[in-house]
Amino acid sequence: MGFDIVSDFSKGLSFRHLAIECLIVLGAGTGMSLLLLHYFQVTSSLDFSQTLLHKTLAENQKWKQESEKYLTQLSHILDRQFQEWGLSDAEKEVAHLLLKGYSVKVIAEKRFVVEKTIRTQFSSIYSKSGLASRTEFVSFFLPLFFS
Repeated sequence: MGFDIVSDFSKGLSFRHLAIECLIVLGAGTGMSLLLLHYFQVTSSLDFSQTLLHKTLAENQKWKQESEKYLTQLSHILDRQFQEWGLSDAEKEVAHLLLKGYSVKVIAEKRFVVEKTIRTQFSSIYSKSGLASRTEFVSFFLPLFFS
C-alpha cells in the first residue's frame, strides 16, 4: 500500500484519493498492531496458565501421595484395633463403613445383606469393643482423625 501511495502521488492523483489510501494503510497498520499485541498477551497468559497448571498438578500429586500415606497408616491403626477387639472380617468391613458414616440401609446394600444382619453385626461390634452405641464407637476413633 505504501508503494501504491507513492506511485499515486507521483502520478498526481487527487489529495482525497491519497488521504483515503493513507487512512486505509493507517487503519490496517493499527489493526495489525492490535492483533499482534493481543496475540502476545494471549501467548503470555497461556504460558503463565500452563506454568501454573504444571505447578498445581505437581502439588496435587504430592498431596495425593501424602494423603495415601496417612490413609494407609490410619487403616493399619483401625485394623489393629479391630483385631484387638476380635472382630470378624465381616464385622471389620461393617465397622469401616460405619466410621465412614453410612446408614444401616446403605451398608446393607453395599454388602448385599438385609438390614437386620447389619444391625446384628453392629450389636456384635459394640459388644466386642465395649462401646454402647454408634456415637461412642465413632467418638472412640475421633482423636485419630483430628490429631
